[in-house]
Amino acid sequence: MDVTKLRSDQIADKVSEGRVRGTAGSHKAGKATGATESTLGSSVGASKDSPDQVKLSTDALAVLEGVQAAKSAPDVRADRVAALKASINDGSYKIDNKAIAEKMIRSSLEDDILARHE
Repeated sequence: MDVTKLRSDQIADKVSEGRVRGTAGSHKAGKATGATESTLGSSVGASKDSPDQVKLSTDALAVLEGVQAAKSAPDVRADRVAALKASINDGSYKIDNKAIAEKMIRSSLEDDILARHE
C-alpha cells in the first residue's frame, strides 16, 4: 500500500477501523507533547513482509478524530428543527430585528478593520 497517496479521510477511516495506532503521545491543552507512531502497512526499502510505517503527530490524530466525529454527526438536528417549526406555526417565534441589525453592523465593521490590516 502506497501511503503517500492516501487522503486524510482515508487515513481517518483507517484510524476508526483500528488499523492505525497512535502511541507515545499525549495531549495537554491542545498541544502535542510526544511523537506518535501509526502503522498502516511496508516501508520503502524494507522487505515485502514488513508493514509501512507512518508517523502522525498527536495533533494530526486529533484532527482525524475530529473528522470522524463530524462525519458521524447528523447533518440536521431534527429536534431543534421540529421545535422551531412548532414555534413558527403557533406564532410564538419572534425575530429580534434590533439584535440582527446590531450583529450585521458589528460584522461589517470587523470585516473592514481586518481588511485594513491585511
